[in-house]
Amino acid sequence: MAVLVGAGFAFVRVEGSPSPGPAHPKQWDPGVLALVRFVEETRGLRFRHPVAVDYLSDADFRRAVVDEPGVTEQGLTEPDGEAAARALGLPTGKNGLVEAGGTLSGEGVTAYYDDATERVSVRGTDLTVGRRGTIVHELTHALQDQYFDISRDGSYSSDDRNGAFDAVVEGDAVRLEDAYVDSLPQADQDAYDQEQAATDAAYNAGIRGVPDWLSATSDFPYSVGEPFVQALDGAAGRQGVDRALRTPPPAEAEVMDAARYLRGDRPRKVPVPPAPAGTRVVKRNDLGALRWLLVLAERIPAADALKAVDAWDGDSYLVYEDGGRVCVRADFAGVGAAADDGMAAALGRWAATMPAASGATVTRPGAVVELASCDPGATALPGPSTPDSHVDEAMKLLTDRAGAFVTAVDNGEAHVSPKR
Repeated sequence: MAVLVGAGFAFVRVEGSPSPGPAHPKQWDPGVLALVRFVEETRGLRFRHPVAVDYLSDADFRRAVVDEPGVTEQGLTEPDGEAAARALGLPTGKNGLVEAGGTLSGEGVTAYYDDATERVSVRGTDLTVGRRGTIVHELTHALQDQYFDISRDGSYSSDDRNGAFDAVVEGDAVRLEDAYVDSLPQADQDAYDQEQAATDAAYNAGIRGVPDWLSATSDFPYSVGEPFVQALDGAAGRQGVDRALRTPPPAEAEVMDAARYLRGDRPRKVPVPPAPAGTRVVKRNDLGALRWLLVLAERIPAADALKAVDAWDGDSYLVYEDGGRVCVRADFAGVGAAADDGMAAALGRWAATMPAASGATVTRPGAVVELASCDPGATALPGPSTPDSHVDEAMKLLTDRAGAFVTAVDNGEAHVSPKR
């Protein structure tokens, strides 16, 4: 599938260039046939037609995923997106979000399935054990596309739902890649681990200037999507995973806490804050629980940020331009008054650390908690993170909790309360 990096207010989409010719070959490449059979048997679905697998040099692959022009999503222009991120206290990196997104793609992407051309492109020409695992991952996307049309990714009006769909799609592919590696002889597993360790080291060195929150957003569909899909498979089998691909969870909060999804919780519809008179509306949408977590974790301890966000029940936000300055109003609705109190306190601590030029405030207009803040300027939030950022710790707490829930499901110890 296409590579996605970014957050709802500053999406950068990088796609492979469509190529002419038939959508798919008549026969599979013999070199990947064993991988095709593994994907079919493990996923419980058969390919409806073969898929081409192209092996590209590093230079050609980088051109395919980095040199394509960055495109912002949902009508939010690049400067407005960066200004909105800064208004929320999120650094945009030395050279901006589009370049940071290109760095993530160039350093981290080793293969991709293009749903427009129905082809898999692989970085490198030799079938090492690591590349075989990656091809299993991308073939899973091809299989998903043939049954569930993953080109819908990015098509929902809700940014939050697009993120949730992406997590289901990627989580399903990660679990098949992991299952493939687990099926290999120990010597091959060791070789895979060594190859991955080298790849991870190069990736981490290459993204040092990328904002922490942007890296976390890019990683979320893989690191948290995988245990979410594992939980669905453990609780409801293949049908549960298929159902989530057909009808994606409406919010990333359900991916962050699979119990919410399994018990049927659904987010509350929160009206978008009104635009001040005389301003230009840039965007209206939802932030979602993940973005609230990243906003808070840049500035307050991870455990406190996660506790506040766990009470999320819905939100909406507005980006507007007033006299040449981009501002944000975001409304958070919690599960009850105590939840709103907790978020108001967390946001109060967040606002106290914001640059004075942002004018950040936290209020309680009606049954929501409202954050209001304006872009403090490009020089106010330099570098990839704020001092003592807790983003990495917050994501570790999230992934550890998700993994523990999968274990509880597998052991028959997960107790999912009825829908509230």
